[in-house]
Amino acid sequence: MVAAAESGALVAAILVEAEATGLGDLVSGLSVDTVETQDPETEVIDPTQFPTAAPVTVSPPSATPTCRDSSLSFRLMYNDKLRLKSCEWVARDPNWKCDLEGVSEHCPNTCGSCDTCSDSTMVFYNINKKKTRTCSWAARQDTDFRCTISGMANTCRSTCTNCGLCKDSGVKFLKQSDKGGFVKKGCSWVGSKPSKLNIHCGFKGVASHCPNTCLECSTYACADSEKEWVFWGKNNKRKTCAWVARKPAKVNKRCANTGVKATCRETCKYVGYGLTC
Repeated sequence: MVAAAESGALVAAILVEAEATGLGDLVSGLSVDTVETQDPETEVIDPTQFPTAAPVTVSPPSATPTCRDSSLSFRLMYNDKLRLKSCEWVARDPNWKCDLEGVSEHCPNTCGSCDTCSDSTMVFYNINKKKTRTCSWAARQDTDFRCTISGMANTCRSTCTNCGLCKDSGVKFLKQSDKGGFVKKGCSWVGSKPSKLNIHCGFKGVASHCPNTCLECSTYACADSEKEWVFWGKNNKRKTCAWVARKPAKVNKRCANTGVKATCRETCKYVGYGLTC
């Protein structure tokens, strides 16, 4: 800047700009005799004189449930033969394999069915492939322990986690067969096909037996099942919650039988899933 002033370049630039803006008369005869330089002044600001802004906290995005395929192999009728398959096999060609009965519930990540919170309806093998199991087995007794078995929590998602607001019964109820008589069905069957959920839950008493699956927790979370059901390990004896409540002196003993508390929730004063009925 000093050199430009001493050489006259600065004055020339000022004159050109003044003429362009119509102010030439004001700067005619402008010249620079001497050039002085001055060190800039530095102002020291006391930070305590100003309020300190509150720190901004950015909350991380809320966590979303992780959707995972079951790591357990399952039995599947394929090419007219009962075969052992896995979700890795499904992933090699999911377009048609996911349409096979029960596969989308067993492999929800691969099949894009992660928005459902349901148990696998497949017969599957435990991690060492020595014994076959089902989610009904996980729900039947010692559920907390059985859900710690490797692969079980991602296979029996409804049974092993609180997906809903209440608890389905783990014992099978009796459903009238189209051919006459009765067949035994569980809540895993009720929710096995989302397209038929409303139909299955519409059968008399089913919503009271499977309130979590049927999305009827507000009505039946602490209500007894209205269905006739089958005792586990009692020679398939048919019972009802009315039978459990019939003799007050025996209620506690009857409620102690496997699966009864989560079936007769009101009578047995069910405690679980954060509920106290």
